[in-house]
Amino acid sequence: MLRYIPGLVGAVAAMVSFSLLSVLDFSLRILVFFAVYLVVTILVDKSMVRYGGKH
Repeated sequence: MLRYIPGLVGAVAAMVSFSLLSVLDFSLRILVFFAVYLVVTILVDKSMVRYGGKH
């Protein structure tokens, strides 16, 4: 179950950014969506690995 958390958090952050950037062109919004998804997912995954290694 814990392995799905980074993807879920990344998807939520990407959807929030997608809806907040409604003034931009659709293709640019899609690029921002995927960029936010990747960055947030990687950061959350790395932080969970570091946290798991401390215990």
